[in-house]
Parts: sequence; C-alpha cells; structure tokens
Amino acid sequence: MTSKEQSALAAGVDPLIVDRVREICALAGLPWSEAGYDPGVYLEPCPDEGGEGTASFGWHPSRRLQVVDTDLAAERGGLGTLDRALGEMMQPLLARIFRAGGLEVRPHPVTDEELIYSVRGPSPSR
Repeated sequence: MTSKEQSALAAGVDPLIVDRVREICALAGLPWSEAGYDPGVYLEPCPDEGGEGTASFGWHPSRRLQVVDTDLAAERGGLGTLDRALGEMMQPLLARIFRAGGLEVRPHPVTDEELIYSVRGPSPSR
C-alpha cells in the first residue's frame, strides 16, 4: 500500500500498524473499510494514548443497516441502536483478534458504560 493510500485510510496512524491490522483482518476474513464508511474494520488516530501513531479501532456496519437503524429510530421517535450495538459488540472481538495477531491492545473507559480500545505496535510479549 502506498503512503498516500495509508494516509487516506487512517491518517495519523503509524503505517506499520495500518499494515499489520490490514494483514490480520485479511487472515481473519474481515473486511477493511476502504472508503472510511464502507462496511468493515476502521482505524482512527488515538492521540490521548500518548504514543505517536496509536490507533483506536471499530466496525462500520453496512449502509443498509444504517438506513434501517435510522428508519427504526424515526418510527420510535428516538435514536437508533442497531448500529451502536453492533459497534459495541465488535470492539472486544476485534481486540481479541488483534491480540492473537501479536498487537498490543489496550482498553480505555470513556464513560461508565462506554469503552474504546487502542492498538499499538507488536505486543511486548512477542
């Protein structure tokens, strides 16, 4: 992958982390969110972690699910929950997959109910 492609996919994230996460996703049969909103795994810079190039990660559902979620929310007069529930369920699964692939993954509480994960380079134990 060229540096221009990496910057478009995960600007501010260490290119070695991007490559390793993409490789792990490919081996696990998980799609990579190429355009940033396509279904699959995505990376975002995680500057609060203190390490240059550290990334938080998550899961973009299909656009169809997003539309259904929005429609259901409009019917209920509230916020959609399918998209959020899927994202919350995928993060710990992705964390386990990335750890198994040799990356260091750390949980970060955002609120009492919300947790995000960050990924760094290779795990110190590897």
